[in-house]
Amino acid sequence: MIAKNRKKLVPIVETIKLCGRQELSLRGTCDFGCIKFNESEPDINDGNFRAILRMRHKCGDIDLKQHDETLQLNATYYSPTIQNELISVCGEIIQKQLVTAINNAKSFSLLADETTDMSRQEQMSICVRYTELHNNVYIVREDFLTFVTVESTTGASLAQTILESLHNMQIDCNYLVGQGYDGAASMKGNVNGVQAIIREKYPEALYVHCSSHSLNLALCHSCQIQPIRNAIGIIKSIGLFFKSSAKRTNCLTEYIKQNMPETKWRTLTAMCETRWVENHDGLLRFKEIFKAIVGALEELSGNSDCDTSSKAFSFIRSISTS
Repeated sequence: MIAKNRKKLVPIVETIKLCGRQELSLRGTCDFGCIKFNESEPDINDGNFRAILRMRHKCGDIDLKQHDETLQLNATYYSPTIQNELISVCGEIIQKQLVTAINNAKSFSLLADETTDMSRQEQMSICVRYTELHNNVYIVREDFLTFVTVESTTGASLAQTILESLHNMQIDCNYLVGQGYDGAASMKGNVNGVQAIIREKYPEALYVHCSSHSLNLALCHSCQIQPIRNAIGIIKSIGLFFKSSAKRTNCLTEYIKQNMPETKWRTLTAMCETRWVENHDGLLRFKEIFKAIVGALEELSGNSDCDTSSKAFSFIRSISTS
């Protein structure tokens, strides 16, 4: 009976794993109650989880059919509560595998950052970097471990939260050889910062200011230089100009196809306000399809729409004069 009950759970667990691997949401508009396999598709969206189970049933999944024929209303295993429990179990299994690999590496670096989520909760993400032997070659891995809710953002509180989280996951902190955080005082402070408090217990855990944060700060400061600020502002405005209209986007796409068929780009990318590293790709794309952009703007400058015509003419003058 135990073996039979476990077989019934297999299609449910595999469906949850599939949704997780493919980054699909499980829930829908209405996702409670029994799944009516022998009826037509529901009029409302009841989520990917239930839809995939119906598809498996139609394709002849024997275990799922047996479960449907013998299930009790208090043990369907389709409810959101059971879904959450199974997701948590999957997360624990993955986390244990990562912890084993980290302890086997016998050296790792800690990466942590905290931010406020949409529900106004202060959360800290904890990641690690370590080496793993693969085909007789050591590769560097960087893996996410967990989110931790923090009540206080002082250095002492954050350091205690980090160490407690590592201990709870059974990671051997004696192997901690590095720390990487942003440049906030609570993180990098030499007296009461997180890195200083952790180094008191684990002296080999050297602190390095996160290179991504450093690059982001450098680019933010360089953007205050007038020529750079103007150039990025114009490129951003041109991207929004094309993106705001389907006709403008089609015009640019046609110019790229006709004049630059070898390029893989068909549109401009938006310029991110905060993550300046991502603007690098936007600038490279703008440079690569520059001729097509000029051609599209020249055509749009003769458009009957006054707003489109005036903006296109202004942008041509901006990007074609030094």
